Amino acid sequence: MEKNKLLEKENRFHDVISTSQKKPWYLLLGVWLGFIIVVGTMAAGGSLSTMVNFKDLFILTLLANLILGGVAGIFGYIGAKSGRSFASFVNLIFPGTSSKVVSFYVPLILVFWFSVLSSILGQYLVGFFGFSDVWIMPISIVLCFVLSITSYFGITALGYLSIVAVPFIMGLIGYSVMNFVLPTFTMTSQLGNFTMVNTVLGIIVSTWIMGATINILDITRYAKTPMIGGLIAFFGIVLGNSFNILIGAWAALVGGTSDPAQLLIGLGLPFFGFLLVILNIWTTNDNNMYSSSVGMANVLSISRKKSVLFLSFFAVLFVVFGVSGINNIMQAILVMGSTAPALGAVVLSGYLLMNKFENFKFNSLFGWVAWIIASGVGIYFEGLVGIVVAFVLSLAIHYSLSSYFVEVV
Repeated sequence: MEKNKLLEKENRFHDVISTSQKKPWYLLLGVWLGFIIVVGTMAAGGSLSTMVNFKDLFILTLLANLILGGVAGIFGYIGAKSGRSFASFVNLIFPGTSSKVVSFYVPLILVFWFSVLSSILGQYLVGFFGFSDVWIMPISIVLCFVLSITSYFGITALGYLSIVAVPFIMGLIGYSVMNFVLPTFTMTSQLGNFTMVNTVLGIIVSTWIMGATINILDITRYAKTPMIGGLIAFFGIVLGNSFNILIGAWAALVGGTSDPAQLLIGLGLPFFGFLLVILNIWTTNDNNMYSSSVGMANVLSISRKKSVLFLSFFAVLFVVFGVSGINNIMQAILVMGSTAPALGAVVLSGYLLMNKFENFKFNSLFGWVAWIIASGVGIYFEGLVGIVVAFVLSLAIHYSLSSYFVEVV
């Protein structure tokens, strides 16, 4: 009975997580790594391999992920310290109808990702079993529901799947690329080219800036201490996303594809390539759906489980109308890089204000002003500079306006 009550509480987006609901660090790290390591981000690494040589990319990847990991660490700490989800913060910082509008941002982006990955897996299944291409859409539609199963049951189910799957994923990917030797560098170093460095750093940071500032709160709110939450967030990004970018680039350089599963197939190991794709996509997609369901539960004022079912149908629409093509991945990354930093900064500002003023009353207008203005300015500057400017400017605008017009209840 007590276990059922705890599982039910996992499915409420607005509750502050209690001590009895906290999870082991290794389970949460498994969830976070399972979320991060995915073929879609490896595709970004493959694209970057055409812009700079591998040595430059190695240096820039570590630098970008140290920056991104630092940001994730801050938000991971906040999630564990407060016990709040992103949707819970939105309810406080954007009171009234605004909270529902802002909460829709996460499901919109993440369900798009969910549909893209479901379609990728659908294509693999069709190729693996030798079906006609007409089966890609029907199978992808079925996968929109199958890949939501662990999300439906909550963070514990995500953790158990990830703990089992992540070691297999990393082992299979490592084996696939280490069977090939990198070709000699043909491009000259671009480290002295500020425009190129800014662009590459911006793309890498954009791959997980939304996860580092928004989704991480939904995971580390279950961490037993704030320090554990921060460390999980930091090392997950530094290890997981560096793995993504460098493996994607390596695979593209040696095999002409950023997808390690294709390399396994080329090595005569189609079953392991098939297994890699399933585990890799499932552990990312269940996180996409979990965070989306928390936000949509706020939008529709329904339970998180019902939200999962609703969003599964929503993902089907992306598949049916052809929006979920893999060619749209880079555009989605750029959208996240333009809008997520400013919104994350508003959440950080809100957390700081809540700790400075007791019973602080937020004005949703200040959140909108900070988010919109900072996002626009960030787009103007582009690359890593744009991301940093958007984050700092949004934090400054929201904190300044809210502090000047402070109101407590």
